[in-house]
Amino acid sequence: MNHCLSLTFVLLSAFNPIFAQTIDSKTYAWKEAAVTKKANSEQRVILDGSTTDFSLFKLHATTVPAHQAPHPAHKHDDEELIIIKEGELTVTIAGKTKTLGAGSVALMMPGDEHGFENKSDDKDSEESVGGKLFQATVGDVIYLESNVPHALHNTSKGSCTYFAFQFE
Repeated sequence: MNHCLSLTFVLLSAFNPIFAQTIDSKTYAWKEAAVTKKANSEQRVILDGSTTDFSLFKLHATTVPAHQAPHPAHKHDDEELIIIKEGELTVTIAGKTKTLGAGSVALMMPGDEHGFENKSDDKDSEESVGGKLFQATVGDVIYLESNVPHALHNTSKGSCTYFAFQFE
């Protein structure tokens, strides 16, 4: 069965003390993230907490089976960023629809009605964070707080693809 896997970031910059759990700079292993099965998708919450710059920084991965939508179109009061990790995802934002492939990014601004559907048919590395060496593999997330020294070293025989985001 073909599926689409997307990574979704939700960011809130206003200070709110209810989000007291801070996110540590380290590797967050894909295989250790609990899977929540829903009617039309599976979801893994990879990061959920506060950072120096965001009262809420949430990253979850959603796997959508072929010919399914994870939920109806909806709106948020916050920005949402989606990265297509595998497969193709048909994304509709404010009435405009595009089919995006692996490596594509979709950004929804506050108040944008959006929805997605998988309409398709049926690399290892090490990261040094703050002087400590962390193993990472396909699907893992490496989170770094501001000003943490770091370096990436690909220890596999194949290529390593990664996305890097810096917020200012």
